[in-house]
Amino acid sequence: APLQAIPPLLRELGVEPSSVLERVGIDQGVLADATNRVPFGLVGRLLDECAAASSCPHFGLLVGIRSGPAAAGIAGKLVIHAESVHAALRLFIAHLHLHDRGGVVALNPHGAEDVELSYLIHHPNTPGTAQILDASIAIACSVMRCLCGARWTPSEVMLSRERPRMVGPYRSFFRAPIRFDAPRSALVFPARSLG
Repeated sequence: APLQAIPPLLRELGVEPSSVLERVGIDQGVLADATNRVPFGLVGRLLDECAAASSCPHFGLLVGIRSGPAAAGIAGKLVIHAESVHAALRLFIAHLHLHDRGGVVALNPHGAEDVELSYLIHHPNTPGTAQILDASIAIACSVMRCLCGARWTPSEVMLSRERPRMVGPYRSFFRAPIRFDAPRSALVFPARSLG
């Protein structure tokens, strides 16, 4: 589902999607149906190729922003029916494997009063890791804004990618302090938000 945002985004950035998909070895028809599966490593290669072809190093972030909670498949749909943010995130974590087999979401304490919602990739040598993590944390932030309101912001965003040349797109979307080169990619926010 999140890959469906790629062709229109490439066109907006002046790149013909078919040329990028062909270089990576993905048939354009595969992206037409959100239920189609693409191997996780191939997704990473695709995002890396898109970032290079468009000269947009934050391409994964843009894919995540455009995809929103719907990109998480059934896990993204279940959250709106929960009685609390904590219950919604437990549902999200428990069902994401139905949609995403390359990574895992975790909710853990972060200090005395905060929690962190993180996304970890199973295989650290996956191509396009930075792009995948950018997209995933943007999707997680969209899920939180779906649950807590559009004005919700994390206390901090941790990204386990090296600091890009342009940090403006990250600041604009997350509206929070961002720590690059972090040990993991996560949203940090007050535990009281779980209620």
